[in-house]
Amino acid sequence: MRTFLKKGRGYRAWLDADDGRSTKHLAEREGCSRPRICQLLVLTRLAPELQADLDDEARTTPVPTERELRAIADLPAMEQVWKYMELTGELVEVRDSRKVARLAGFQHLFARARALRERYDSGQYRNLDELGATEGITGGRASQLMNLLLLAPEIIAALDVPKERAPRLSERELRKIARLFEHEEQRAVFGRMVRAMGG
Repeated sequence: MRTFLKKGRGYRAWLDADDGRSTKHLAEREGCSRPRICQLLVLTRLAPELQADLDDEARTTPVPTERELRAIADLPAMEQVWKYMELTGELVEVRDSRKVARLAGFQHLFARARALRERYDSGQYRNLDELGATEGITGGRASQLMNLLLLAPEIIAALDVPKERAPRLSERELRKIARLFEHEEQRAVFGRMVRAMGG
């Protein structure tokens, strides 16, 4: 997929370099069909976060098919991120995690956190870095996700629901709450955050 994305960006740069250039000219230059040129150009409309994820040479986990990527390329950027996470089961770091929470909710975070915790507790991994490597994430990211399970049960119950019913908090805010030792303090801070968001 990196090769297709690189070609698409090259085609886009060639077209943008001269107003007189067209996809017809590009197809003739490349010796391929115009529809194929257009297909690869569509990939350049993917959100920067997704392009960065696809460009990652260290990535070992499967990526969506080209057809699936083209299908999400014309969605608004945050919806692209949500769809991409649905397709891959992977988390994508974005600047506005609150928008992603609104689109994707928190259920995928807790599902992954529980799966990581279960695998780590099995004893087959020496450390979090080793566990993370099998998931295509860092040990630090694995720790962040599992730490969400330190939230008070009532908070998890309020978040581990369909996205339409979840408070519009960010994952970063939840991680701050999870670092609080006492559940009572967690509940108080969580309540204040939700009220501040009008939730």
